[in-house]
Amino acid sequence: MEIIDRGWQDSFNFANQPLPQDAVHALLDTPFDPTWRSRLQRAAKAAPEFGFSALAFISLAGSSLAEDGSFAQSPDLDVPLNAPASSRLLWTKHGFVLHTRVPVRRQDAVLGFMEAERPLPQMDEALHDTTHLGETADFAICAAAGENMHCFPLRSTQGNVLRNYPRNIAGQPLPMSHALAGKSGVVHARDYRGRDVIAAYRPMGDTGLGTVLKIDSAELYQPLAATLWELPAILLPLMTMGFLLLRLQVMPLVRKMAEEIGEREKAEKYIRFLAYHDALTGLPNRLQIQERFDQAADCAQRNGSRLALVFLDLDGFKRINDSLGHSAGDAVLKEAAARLRDSVRNGDTVSRQGGDEFLILLTDLGDDAVITKIMDQILTRQMAPFHCEGIDLSTSVSMGIAVYPDDGRDFETLLKKADMAMYQAKDSGRNTYRFHNPQMSLDVIEHLQIYHGLRRAIDRDEFVLYYQPQIDLASGRITGAEALLRWQEPERGLVTPGRFIAIAEESGLITPIGEWVLEEACRQAAAWCQMGVSNLVVAVNISAVQFLRGNLDDSVVRALERSGLAADLLELELTESALIHNTENTLGVVRRLKSLGVKLSIDDFGTGYSNLAYLRRFAVDKIKIDQSFVRDMLDDPNDAAIIRAIIQMARTLNLKTIAEGVEHERTLDALRRCQCDEVQGYHISEPLPTDQFTRFLLTWREGWIHTAEGGKRAKC
Repeated sequence: MEIIDRGWQDSFNFANQPLPQDAVHALLDTPFDPTWRSRLQRAAKAAPEFGFSALAFISLAGSSLAEDGSFAQSPDLDVPLNAPASSRLLWTKHGFVLHTRVPVRRQDAVLGFMEAERPLPQMDEALHDTTHLGETADFAICAAAGENMHCFPLRSTQGNVLRNYPRNIAGQPLPMSHALAGKSGVVHARDYRGRDVIAAYRPMGDTGLGTVLKIDSAELYQPLAATLWELPAILLPLMTMGFLLLRLQVMPLVRKMAEEIGEREKAEKYIRFLAYHDALTGLPNRLQIQERFDQAADCAQRNGSRLALVFLDLDGFKRINDSLGHSAGDAVLKEAAARLRDSVRNGDTVSRQGGDEFLILLTDLGDDAVITKIMDQILTRQMAPFHCEGIDLSTSVSMGIAVYPDDGRDFETLLKKADMAMYQAKDSGRNTYRFHNPQMSLDVIEHLQIYHGLRRAIDRDEFVLYYQPQIDLASGRITGAEALLRWQEPERGLVTPGRFIAIAEESGLITPIGEWVLEEACRQAAAWCQMGVSNLVVAVNISAVQFLRGNLDDSVVRALERSGLAADLLELELTESALIHNTENTLGVVRRLKSLGVKLSIDDFGTGYSNLAYLRRFAVDKIKIDQSFVRDMLDDPNDAAIIRAIIQMARTLNLKTIAEGVEHERTLDALRRCQCDEVQGYHISEPLPTDQFTRFLLTWREGWIHTAEGGKRAKC
């Protein structure tokens, strides 16, 4: 009974830890938020710590939010239990499995559900460990099924379950019938085989299960009968011995019941411990640190002192877990917890929230110098290497700090702000800490508004393309147009990509947005061709996320087919980072694109890895010199030297070069002297909406560009 109690209690405790609660609550409003989904998945991966073989978080609508492990498929027997959680006892080819479904709650509101399965090897042992009692001794576990019952395999059924088996034989109740009625005792009766048995029966707590330990009467009395046949003179002593033998046979069951009572008490202590502590590290959990915060806040309010809540996340923990396994990951968590305890003062509290996240409550603070001293000490101690499974490991941490009462007066507010500050520390390069400031909250609010707005923008057709001309320096002819995405947001007006592209990539929305850009740019380029504008190449920026999805070539083929645009009039601008990640997969995509006839260019060349090897392997057609070099080339000799080197290298590799960010005539002339092939920038034209760009195309004359010698729109 205590095994099942412990199973559903562990499920309840796990489901209602802070991390699952917060993650499921956040995903109610933002179901596609990758950050919360990732954190919930990390929580699911912690299932083995609680002995679960499979675990899943499910929304109220029934969709999966995160899961880990494999649930039992088509069990031989599946019976519901009377338990506080929705629980079922399964019999599989591997033995007993407890399946639980518990609600994830916050303030009595059900946010979703957690389903978990846990093997029960102790019940397997109890079911089969009867050989020491006798050849016919057997232990049975059954569940009521209306007027009948379902029974799990026992020795005498040779591993087969009994379904819908009657509780009465020849009008007489089986011993299990008494157990399922909630009774306990010992009886001489007939079992389901029709044999006479001595059976001890009892219910399994309040689960709705019954148990019976029995042995055939023939085996029990056989020694006694043989002796009575030969020695009738000692009938009475042998009968007495027979009853004593019966008692000895029943005593193991009595002892087992006593052991169960002791185990139940241990389980209750363990459950009480789990209610306030983390099972792996032994640290206080969120429930306990929140109670300590409430007490400390009351004292701080009376004394006029300050508190700090620190949200800490281990950097790179997932890489350790994935590469070295969960045992190494657990060792890292335990070591990190021990070092955190040693880094804080007496009276401070270190708590594990779940996964690789910790909370620290610092009390009785004066100025921020006390906090920074503790933070620096934590950073130093966590970076020290330690030995684990034959490897020296070390990990850094990122921490966010929220101060009471400056940043808030309640636990939830400070926790949220400390979490924001922690992500700022992550964005700042990790292995550091950040104090919360009001701008962080504004940034988070704007982030959420943009995220939700982007989802609506796709459906409401709020995106538009602007085009910036690209000019051949030798002839002055317009050779191409870069398609630049803009968002016509109803409240903010025209939003540039710098404010929303990163959020679109983070959320995965960049894929449908990128497909729309491809199709719209190809459609417009085909329309210009029909107007008589020949050989105008349209350049489209491709996100690294689109590349990693692996179906970019399908999107390109679809856009070309629907628009009727020739493949050689489409140029895809790729960043260096898109090419160096997952190189072999990327190389395959590039080769398929090149086989279509599509042109490829490297955007912002010189700002990333600038690896010459990938220029050769990926067979790009053009290098785009980043505007950060172009804008300062007249005043900074280093930038000018870099541009000359890039152009010379490109010519050696038979690649074209295009300089972006050209804003002055002198810059244009300097690029011509460096033998740059093409230019684009505000000196030629700012990005224009489609109708204005069309007029620009029709009024442009070859050779009309600004030069240092000729003045405005003078011929080269």
